[in-house]
Amino acid sequence: MKRGININIRIEKKHIYLLAFIFSFLGVFIVIGATPFDPNLGWHPLQQIATDETGTASVDANSNAIIDKAENISLTDGRASVGDGTTDSILEIRGKTTEYSSIDFYSGSTNEWGIGKDTDGNFYVDKSGVGNKVLIDNNMIALTGNLNLTGDLKLGNSGTSCSSSNEGALRYNSAAKTMEYCNSTDWKELGGGTGEGSDEVAIVNGDHTGTECSDAGGIPIDIGGGEYVCKFVGASCATGWTPYEDWSTTYYRNCGNSCSSCNTPEHQYFANLALETCTYRLMPPGCGGWTGYATCYATIQEIGCY
Repeated sequence: MKRGININIRIEKKHIYLLAFIFSFLGVFIVIGATPFDPNLGWHPLQQIATDETGTASVDANSNAIIDKAENISLTDGRASVGDGTTDSILEIRGKTTEYSSIDFYSGSTNEWGIGKDTDGNFYVDKSGVGNKVLIDNNMIALTGNLNLTGDLKLGNSGTSCSSSNEGALRYNSAAKTMEYCNSTDWKELGGGTGEGSDEVAIVNGDHTGTECSDAGGIPIDIGGGEYVCKFVGASCATGWTPYEDWSTTYYRNCGNSCSSCNTPEHQYFANLALETCTYRLMPPGCGGWTGYATCYATIQEIGCY
């Protein structure tokens, strides 16, 4: 009699499904742990090419056979375009904070122009071999060379005082309807003939002449409409002269103490504007209580008289 071992293996459909699930589950881990591409392949599908060395993202994540970040970039006959015209198109050039971020323009192999951000964070337009032709920082646009405009140049008024730092600056005095320039100490009216400095004018109301204004230490100023006032430095007119309306230049003033104080507004240009004020509480040192209110007045630097 032959003896042996009889093994019966019964495989049902449910077992086949279980095995298929196990192999599929293991396959997922194999794919996840794989490198972005197979180096043994002679070519690599886009889905197997990563965006960087980490290998975590494919260049064709949506599997449409087009590199994702190049779908809206085209180059035709040497002309490149970004975007498809259906939404915002932004070209980002990212550089280190203390380094340049720029675009250079070449004629053949010769660098002609460059634009971008410099190491100080300013925007520039640079001519190769010459240097910056335009430099823009937070407060100023600096031009090197001549400025040729086709059209009108409109000047405003920042209200800053005249000093050596802005000597040569021009501004428009909308109240006096005159152009002014900074001579490093004062804003002066531009013009000739019967403009500032001319003695051949009559001061408003006809009480004095331009000559008398100059002799008294003032300057005849055209306030518009062919009328002139005599501008004196300081808060008061010369002897024999009277303030005309509110023509003045003022500087802010601080009043009060550490318990209560205020700063007045100012107008750092000659204009017919009311003297600025502010209100503060009258409080003794130590802030132990207050006894009322007081008014603080801006400092008059120049005054118009007749």
